[in-house]
Amino acid sequence: MGEDILVYSNEQNLAEAGQFAQKCLQHAELRTFDRVDRNASAHSVLVYVGHSDEDDVSSLLKELRRTVNVVVYCAQHHTALEEAARLGRLIGEVRPRHTELVFEATAALHALQVPHHGRHRNDVENRLLGIRTCLGLTQTEMGRALGVSLRTIQNWEQLRIARGRHQLRDLEELSFLLSTSVPEAQIPQWLVSENASFGGERPKDLILDGRARDIIHEFQRLQAGDAI
Repeated sequence: MGEDILVYSNEQNLAEAGQFAQKCLQHAELRTFDRVDRNASAHSVLVYVGHSDEDDVSSLLKELRRTVNVVVYCAQHHTALEEAARLGRLIGEVRPRHTELVFEATAALHALQVPHHGRHRNDVENRLLGIRTCLGLTQTEMGRALGVSLRTIQNWEQLRIARGRHQLRDLEELSFLLSTSVPEAQIPQWLVSENASFGGERPKDLILDGRARDIIHEFQRLQAGDAI
């Protein structure tokens, strides 16, 4: 997935857009707004909007072929309502068809028809091990978080299976949010640090108590920004 997706960004946000593309889209091609290829064979385009650059976005949308699917991902950490409305009006006026405006990474991947957790599925054959590694959990801790025994976790990892449980889906969603919102080197420390967003509790303790959904809700409330 990702090899037939183009990612456009302005120069200011190019590094951030590249990081997103590398983590979530694997082989997507990254380009600046001034390198539009109207004849590109990609079936989808992600327009990465970091800061106010509506003029650049407008020019890009006008240049793109009308049949290509375009997702405008507004990745600002705290998008003001008036800014979001302005961007939505721009899209409606310039390119209303085959274009979707989103404000979260998961929504962007869904609109691009890319698996939300492609990083684990593509880079780590064992889904459960990939989630556990991202969250820094031992097998015993993973069992506690999912409400199953250590032996169950061992069997699941050995057989490369994982039974459908809503707790597991929550952990998978959380691991994806972390991998796309927090620098990889900072994730271990973030997980074990007391966090004011969670009443002074450590995110890892919430995970162990089966409350990963609380962390996900906070990510969504803050648009998965650096402030979390």
